[in-house]
Amino acid sequence: MNTATPEQARGSVQPGPRAAIATGARLAAAAVAVALSLGGCGKPAPVADAAPARPTQAPSTRATAAVDEAPAQFMAFALNALLVPLFDDDVPPRWADPSMSFDCDAGAVTVDDAPLDIGAPVPREPFTVRWHMERCAPFDDAMDLSGDIELRVEPSGAGYKAVLQPARFHVVSAHGHEVLTQAFTASMGLGR
Repeated sequence: MNTATPEQARGSVQPGPRAAIATGARLAAAAVAVALSLGGCGKPAPVADAAPARPTQAPSTRATAAVDEAPAQFMAFALNALLVPLFDDDVPPRWADPSMSFDCDAGAVTVDDAPLDIGAPVPREPFTVRWHMERCAPFDDAMDLSGDIELRVEPSGAGYKAVLQPARFHVVSAHGHEVLTQAFTASMGLGR
């Protein structure tokens, strides 16, 4: 089975840590989608013995489950979308210009209620990041993000933990359109 992304198949994979994180995020998102679609199925049959899939739910239930995939995928990789683009490749990290990482119709970010100070060191103590996004595409057009979201970030060993509070934050993907309003937590390692 070929698991290469279309970019890998064409040989146009971007070098560097950000590309590796983005590629890892896309692969992990695919794994999350597969896991979500297999939820409740019990032990999967061996590939050689697997029969063709048959619908087991009404179309409206499947549509609801598909829509739920968009926010689940976003929440699983929220820090890859909202925090990683703010870091440069230095060790320890410094603030970088997020517009170099993905496209937005409009976007603004503050750190501890001040404009992002590009080139300044990322704090080693807890800090707050606030995003305002309008049709931002951090995952190579896999989803568009719009709205406001606050990240209360805490450095943790070789990574970060965060509590994210969306304020009518829109997640639009091929799976549908969901508006997030409930807080959730996320964590990530930097792999350095």
